[in-house]
Amino acid sequence: MSEQISKEELQRIDYMSKVEGMLSKKHKDAMIQLLDMGYSNFSENEVLVKNHDGKVESIINQILGMW
Repeated sequence: MSEQISKEELQRIDYMSKVEGMLSKKHKDAMIQLLDMGYSNFSENEVLVKNHDGKVESIINQILGMW
């Protein structure tokens, strides 16, 4: 009996492999934190992380329209 990997797990694996290619630890940490909070669109997160220099609170404020 083989175990199947869910679509969500595959998306997380893909996301994490892209995060590993990032240069800044601060940006990697922010990307992982966003993923853990349910924000799983790598491209959108990458833009936000770069625009806000990895400051997750600032990113979340923008996402929620409070910025």
